[in-house]
Amino acid sequence: MIRPDREQDKESAQDLVRWLAYRQLTTPAVLLLEATKPVGFLISQALLLGEPLLGFLFGSDRIAAYADLLAEPDNVERLIGRLAAETEGSGGRVEP
Repeated sequence: MIRPDREQDKESAQDLVRWLAYRQLTTPAVLLLEATKPVGFLISQALLLGEPLLGFLFGSDRIAAYADLLAEPDNVERLIGRLAAETEGSGGRVEP
């Protein structure tokens, strides 16, 4: 079981939030995460299954970290909260 306070999960979440905010995709990401919360574990397993191909494009370490992040429902809730805070705090615009 994944500990909710794991440092790697926090770093992965922050990287993902930064990436989504820079591309102004926070609102669609929140909607997608809310819609897929019940099957988050299955999505994390699908990420691991597709890791050989996705790892080639994005890096295996990053894919494994995101799979770990999505496997735990508490992590998904925290990620949604961070995305919402990022959207409200920056007015929807993020500088690189």
